[in-house]
Amino acid sequence: MHIADMLSTSLKGVAENGLRTFLTTLGIIIGVASVISVLALGNGARVKVDRQFRSLGSDEVNISARNKIDDGETVLFGEKLSYSDGLEMVDNVPLVDRIDLSVGGSVKIRRERILLEASLNGAIAHLLATWASAKELVPSYFMDDGILSGRDYIEYGRFFSPFEVAACAPVCVLGNVAAEFLFGGDEPVGQTVWISRQRFQVIGVLYEMKYTDSEKNLRRNPNKDLVIVPISSAIGLLFHEEPSVSITAHVTDEGRILHYLIYPFP
Repeated sequence: MHIADMLSTSLKGVAENGLRTFLTTLGIIIGVASVISVLALGNGARVKVDRQFRSLGSDEVNISARNKIDDGETVLFGEKLSYSDGLEMVDNVPLVDRIDLSVGGSVKIRRERILLEASLNGAIAHLLATWASAKELVPSYFMDDGILSGRDYIEYGRFFSPFEVAACAPVCVLGNVAAEFLFGGDEPVGQTVWISRQRFQVIGVLYEMKYTDSEKNLRRNPNKDLVIVPISSAIGLLFHEEPSVSITAHVTDEGRILHYLIYPFP
């Protein structure tokens, strides 16, 4: 049978069995569409997971003191991590390129007769640059494909400098909600607030914030009452005894992390 005869017979069969042809075609379309949809969903989920892992930082190692439960309360187990431990790490640990240090807690902020209980973040000077690099917590106006720097987080004023961290300067940066509660329509920058009965000068106010992961915005409030102070000021002025410091170490070669986990000794 020639190709022309085969084609003629096929077209005749299609014309005589229109319903069967339609159902067959419909089945093929639905099958192909289903495969494409499943692949698209799988790739989308993989991209989301990859993005979440990148936000954690593949070159970061988080170091914190070990805790245990004692009579229903979380208490420190073992030695504290001190501020000096973090400062010395860059010079004494070959893998570490730079470090982020922080302490946290709850404090009361007072301005005249207005009192606010807020979350304290004692941090180092490049905190906002670290936020900008991770792009997990961003200003509310930020578009996903934009370029972000630490300065983009500041709505009014400025962030504290490395010199102010070293000098234990009594300065603070307020979150958007905290500034609105304490000052209303007044200008906060340059004003004085009392944090746990210690005098601090407001040098900056953050923009309203959001998480890049929309689901996290539903679970956590990115605009909670927040005050950020130099970590040295937090330790020296706002704690009765030196707290344990959280350390994030940024390594020069993330591929060597696994090597050191397997072979911890030279």
